[in-house]
Amino acid sequence: MATLIVLSVVAAAIAGFAVKYTLDVLDRKLQITWRELSIGLALTSIVVAPLAGWAGWSIARGSLLSFRAYRNGWELEAMEEIIPCELNGDCRYTYECHCRMVCTLESANGDCLRREEACDACPYFTFERDLTIRTTVGDYAIARLAPRDYLAERRTLDLPPDFGPEDYVVPQVWLDCQRRVENGRPGPVTRRVSYDNYILASDRTILKQHSGMIDQYREAGLLPPVHRAVHDHYYANKASFVGHRPADEEAWQSALMHLNAALGHERGGDLHLVILRDATGLIEPDAYVLALKAYWQNPEVWGDDCLAQNGIVVVIGTTDGESVAWARAQTGMPLGNEHLLVAVRDRLRGVPLSPESVVGRVRGVFPAGGESDDLKVRGTGESGVLRRILWGFDDAETGFVPVSMTGNEADGVGSGFRYLDAEIQPKPGQRWAIVIVSFILTGLVWVVFAVIGEKRKEGLWKAQ
Repeated sequence: MATLIVLSVVAAAIAGFAVKYTLDVLDRKLQITWRELSIGLALTSIVVAPLAGWAGWSIARGSLLSFRAYRNGWELEAMEEIIPCELNGDCRYTYECHCRMVCTLESANGDCLRREEACDACPYFTFERDLTIRTTVGDYAIARLAPRDYLAERRTLDLPPDFGPEDYVVPQVWLDCQRRVENGRPGPVTRRVSYDNYILASDRTILKQHSGMIDQYREAGLLPPVHRAVHDHYYANKASFVGHRPADEEAWQSALMHLNAALGHERGGDLHLVILRDATGLIEPDAYVLALKAYWQNPEVWGDDCLAQNGIVVVIGTTDGESVAWARAQTGMPLGNEHLLVAVRDRLRGVPLSPESVVGRVRGVFPAGGESDDLKVRGTGESGVLRRILWGFDDAETGFVPVSMTGNEADGVGSGFRYLDAEIQPKPGQRWAIVIVSFILTGLVWVVFAVIGEKRKEGLWKAQ
């Protein structure tokens, strides 16, 4: 940061000389004397330039630290709120009414210099329906709809332009959630959130995963893209298939979504599954999973969508598409959960390649007596090798435990990686941007300084 402050000071000085030279050439009343230039250089060097450099560095550092992760959980409630519609209120379906000319610019003596048309927003209906789905990871706004009996609830004979069923019919996603919750079986949800990752932001740390096999695997089409999308409000496909496309792909995605809902809600994890069909049997499992992790955690490729701190990657190799030939696992952190990784390697080999055998059948239920959102849903089901490993059903040491990034997370272990903060430096392009912005800002300060100086001189002249 010290280098940026020095460069900002230099930029401020250059801006000062540039403004003075420009004003001298234009030969206008606005001038900066050499004495004023000296005083201004001192002020900008002590206050303005360092402040601009520090602010720019802080913004650049924040952008480098910020990454995105999945947070997983369960549905809680499908809510419908009635919103009364009033003049100039918050309702969606409105039209312009009560239009009139109003004065938008007045002179010092009160004369109107400019008139413009202004209109109110009149609602079409007496009320609207706001549909929201409440979940353990936050609320999802689904739709703002007209009344079901919209003809009876009209405030005018007209209807909004292009008004159709989508404006008053409840979306299926809300109805499905309502049905599941009423039956006591809430569905899974996921959300993309931002968090700070000191490891991925650092350019120097040896804790990052590296691999010399990435290019070879990419050219062979063996490295799938990192999972980073959300569809249909709160669903995500986190199973990838390389070298084949199973007939029951939807069953895999559904099983993984349900497992992740319980894993995220109860243990803070996020599982990503890659099933690789290697008919030749020539792929080296350890080299492949390390290359995949290094690829998925490369900010130059994925930006802030890299494999996150809470991520767990399980790679399953199969030669016949019927059973697991080998399995390997990695987490989004450079250490921790070692027993889990060994258990995945040892216990998945030979397991039938089916969602129920590998992932397990997990469902959400509302236990009796839950008094808070954290207790209102729990995952049930103990089948599936991954389900049993991640929860430590057979060996408590294999259960997934989040590794702390800052050392302050309530649900994480370890002292964190905040010591890497000193290694996070703005990129060359960001450094130049900070210097350029400092030059522009201090240039404006110099212009203001010249104007103030001229006003002061005029005041002295008038006083004399």
